[in-house]
Amino acid sequence: MWPPGLARSVAAVVLVVGACSRSSTESQPPPEIAPVVASRRAPPTARRSPVPSTVGDSLATDPEDLHGGTDEARAELQRFVEAVRLAWVGCSERPSACRPERDLGHVYGDPLLTSVAAEVRRWAERGWVVRPPLDPAHDRVELVSTSATAASIGLGSEAEVVYCDIDGRILVQAGTGADGADGGDAVIDETIVSAVRVGTVRRAADGAWRLIERRTEEIYGDGLGCRR
Repeated sequence: MWPPGLARSVAAVVLVVGACSRSSTESQPPPEIAPVVASRRAPPTARRSPVPSTVGDSLATDPEDLHGGTDEARAELQRFVEAVRLAWVGCSERPSACRPERDLGHVYGDPLLTSVAAEVRRWAERGWVVRPPLDPAHDRVELVSTSATAASIGLGSEAEVVYCDIDGRILVQAGTGADGADGGDAVIDETIVSAVRVGTVRRAADGAWRLIERRTEEIYGDGLGCRR
């Protein structure tokens, strides 16, 4: 589950992968929780907002054909979006113990970090946590494209990325199931979601990338990916 506003929230050239996780935190207060949950409940093949034609063309083309080889910036940003997903997963599995500045601040930057932090607090207050997906294939991100090139990734530089967030993690309210006395979970959302997300990343003073804005362009209520 991406940061709901973080992982699965309906949450800005171009990446297909983060938090992460069932909240897909957007620049607007979300995975990233209310948004994430809403995204999770999207019906199969449901489309939210139309995807720009350039994004659709990219998703319909194999990365090798689109980019023609490995680019330093692309490889670096692929690793980054994976780090965003892992950071969100870590917090969504233990919201009450998560400290956003410490656990998410290395991959999220404001204004998105503020939204994600609020999402984490809401999860903790509600007793929400995520459990691993039944199929590991439904817990990954795929970078589609990026406006950054190896020659344009200096400090302070920004890039737009488009990525596919495939999230099959199970959102539950811990210890409230039928066997709650034994620590059972009440399932809130177990929908598998494939979401096209567009984000803005910035190279910070410490040399690391931060995801500072994100929006969800399209959502499919399945785990089949974003290339349709």
